[in-house]
Amino acid sequence: MKDLHLSHIVVWVRLSGLPYRYYNKDLFRAITGVIGHAVKIGYNTIVGKRGKFVMLAVVVDLRKPLIYCTGIDNFLQRLGYGELLFIFYEYGC
Repeated sequence: MKDLHLSHIVVWVRLSGLPYRYYNKDLFRAITGVIGHAVKIGYNTIVGKRGKFVMLAVVVDLRKPLIYCTGIDNFLQRLGYGELLFIFYEYGC
């Protein structure tokens, strides 16, 4: 019988405190490429209308460990996975 566990999910990833000089589509695409597959980049966050955070919709593979931060030049950016707070998993399950 085939295993029916959920393996991929679309989540919103929040980049809080990202310096405004890094607000560009190319960087957001690069960050989502490290996390998973990009689904959507909030338009208002690109032009800085929402303050100092960016929201990215990304498909993540739940069979792989999540990436919780990424380096941008000398800046360490934390990644927040709001919807995944209550999902627990192990590799291969």
